[in-house]
Amino acid sequence: MEDRLFRVLVAFLTVGSASLQDPAMQDRLFRVLVAFSRHRPQVGYCQSMNFVAAFLLLVMEEEAAFWTLVTLVEDILCADVYAPSLE
Repeated sequence: MEDRLFRVLVAFLTVGSASLQDPAMQDRLFRVLVAFSRHRPQVGYCQSMNFVAAFLLLVMEEEAAFWTLVTLVEDILCADVYAPSLE
């Protein structure tokens, strides 16, 4: 996961004072994605989750980004959009 994680830096660099080039922001992104993969082990980490989580971290705090990601995947996005069968 970690090798794919930071490809997101190309798409989202800075919003306001938040920058994904900041090592602290990269750590927050990593923690949100790991927490999600532990919260939903049947989904785990799927490619492109990093883009969603990174955007959320640019506009909200880490815990809010985690719970928003959970809500998006569980309640808002199409069923099984991050299902393992879509590999």
